[in-house]
Parts: sequence; structure tokens; C-alpha cells
Amino acid sequence: MPEAKNDNIGKALPVCPLLKQNSCPVSGAIYLKNNLAHRCLSILACFQKITLYHVGTMNQFFKFVLASMIGFALAAVALGALFFFMMLGAGATSKPTVSVSKNSVLHLTLNQPMPEQSNNVEMGMFDFSTDEIPGLQASIDAIRHAKTDDKISGIFIHPDQGVSMGLASSKALRDALEDFKTSGKWVISYSKYYTQGSYYLASVADEVYVNPMGTIDIHGFSATIPFFKDMLDKLGIKMQVFYAGDFKSATEPYRL
Repeated sequence: MPEAKNDNIGKALPVCPLLKQNSCPVSGAIYLKNNLAHRCLSILACFQKITLYHVGTMNQFFKFVLASMIGFALAAVALGALFFFMMLGAGATSKPTVSVSKNSVLHLTLNQPMPEQSNNVEMGMFDFSTDEIPGLQASIDAIRHAKTDDKISGIFIHPDQGVSMGLASSKALRDALEDFKTSGKWVISYSKYYTQGSYYLASVADEVYVNPMGTIDIHGFSATIPFFKDMLDKLGIKMQVFYAGDFKSATEPYRL
């Protein structure tokens, strides 16, 4: 019996329609020799998710490359435009330069906590939630600059809500004001309510004013050290303190 002639030998056969729905392309192409091999590999491809490529895949490859290049170019243009508008917005929101005219007064407002360092570091480009608070060192630098600036006539201290800073910071600021007065310029203070800390700063001024309905809350400065020696003796606790020298006061609360 003569063999049936197969016209598909040596030709690339089309992919099974089932493979077009769930395909996972891999590199390379599989060329089929006959119908039997095509059927076997088609069944295998359905389970292994392998796509059988036909001869026209090379044209699709160049189409994909060209589409990727066009997409990359469009993305670069979009990112460039976004960066341009971001820089334009940042420039529009920048603060104008302050011009100091002659006979100006440095207004020292002390109505909020003053940190040792300024909080002017921008956490985000579009973060406008926090106001800038001059820190202690920035305030001292401003007072020193005003001392030598001919356009500054004096300093106006306005501790309206009290001074929320420690005694060491208050003393550093007061010393800067004392140094400012050596230039012959005036210092005036006014407030509706003076706390002990704010009045300590205001006492350096040439003139101190208070609202007729205002108050001055002064208790006086004091420092106390608690001693535990008698209490420890009553409890029967003996402290063993080791120190060198006769003037080591850190351990005195436990041994005097």
C-alpha cells in the first residue's frame, strides 16, 4: 500500500488556536517538520504554556521594538514636562527678599516655643503646614547683625504669651541683648502678660511697658537639692559611695 504524501513536511505550521488564549512566549522559535510533531508539540504547549512561533514573528519583533522606543520617548517627554512645572511652581512660591529701610526696628516676638535650632528645614516641596520659627541661635545672630546695621534703630521685645524656654536659653538671649545695648541703640519691651521668664528677658530693656489690664507673675528664682541621708538612716539603708577628693558634691545628698 503506497504511503500517503504529506505536503506539510519542512513547512512551519500555524499555532493551535487554543494556544493563542493562554500563551507565555519564550525566546526562540520552534519549526515543525510534520503534522504528527505539530500535534504533539501543540498538546505539550497547551500544558506547558509554550507558544509555537511562526515564520512572521520577526516582523512582530521589530514592531514591538519600535513601539517600545516610541513609548520610552513619550515617557521621557512627560517626565521632563513634569519636572519643568515642578521647578516653575517652586520658584513661584519662593519668598521675596526683604528690604530693610532706614530707622527700622527689630521686632523680637516671643509668643511661641523657641527651639535651639530653627525648624526651617523643608520636609517636602509642597509642605506648607508648619510656620518657620526662628531658633535661639538664629535670634542671637539677628540681634548681633542689628547691632552693626545702621538701618536698625532699636529692638522691640514682645513676649505676649510668655517665654517657653529654659533659663540657660533665656540667659543666652539676654546676654545678646545686653551686648546690643553697647551700641547706644534702645531696647523697649511691651506685653499684656509677663511671666517670670519673659520679665527676666524684659528687664534688660531701657523701658518696660505693661498693659493697664495686664499682669506680671513673678515668684522668684530658687534652686533646692533634696537630701536623702536622714531618710535612708531611718529605713536602715546604708549607701556605699566611692569618690575621690574632698569637693565632690554629686554624692552629698546621700552622705550629708
